[in-house]
Amino acid sequence: GRVTIARAKKLDFSGTNADVSVSVSGPSSVTTSFGTVTVTTVNGDLKVQNNNGSITASGVTGEAELNGSFAPINFSDIGKTVRCAGTNSRVSGRKIGGSVNVQNTFGPIELSDVGGPVEVQNTNGAVHLRDIRGGAVVHNRFGTVDLAGIAGDATVVNGNGTVSLANVEGAVDARNSFGQVSVSRAKRGAKVNSGNGGVS
Repeated sequence: GRVTIARAKKLDFSGTNADVSVSVSGPSSVTTSFGTVTVTTVNGDLKVQNNNGSITASGVTGEAELNGSFAPINFSDIGKTVRCAGTNSRVSGRKIGGSVNVQNTFGPIELSDVGGPVEVQNTNGAVHLRDIRGGAVVHNRFGTVDLAGIAGDATVVNGNGTVSLANVEGAVDARNSFGQVSVSRAKRGAKVNSGNGGVS
C-alpha cells in the first residue's frame, strides 16, 4: 500500500508493507518495513526506522535519526546532527548543518558538505568524505577510504583497502593493513602505520 501524509503538526507513524511519503510536517517519527520512506520538509526532528526498504530525507530543520537495512539511505539539507545506522545499505548524505555519525555494513558511505565532525564505522564498503567542517574519524575494513577537505584532525583505521587523505587542516593519524596509504597536504603533520602496504 501507499501512505501519503502532508501538513501534520506532529507525526508518529507505524506500519508495515507500505510506501510512506511525508511532506511539510512538524517533528516526525516513521517506523515501517518492506517499503520506501520519503520525507521532505520537516520543521523539527526526524526519526525513521525502516527495515528492508529505502529511506530518503531532505529539508529537515532539526536532527535526523535514520535506521535502515538492505536498501539505500539518502539524506540532504539536514539542519542539525545526523545519526544513521544501516545494514547492507548504501549511505549518502550532503549539506548537513551539524555532526554526522554513520554505522554501516556491506555498503558504501559517501558524505559531503558537513558542518561538523564526522564519525564512521563500516565494514565491506568504501568510505568517501568531502568538505567536512570538523574532524573525521573512520574505522573500516575491506574497503577503500578516501577523505579530502577535512577542517580538523583525520583519524583512519582500515584493513584490506587503500587509504587516501588530502587537504587536511589538522593532523593525520592513519593505520592500515594490507593496503596502500597516501597522504597529501596534511597541515599539522601525519602519523602513518602501515602493514603489508605501501606509503606515499
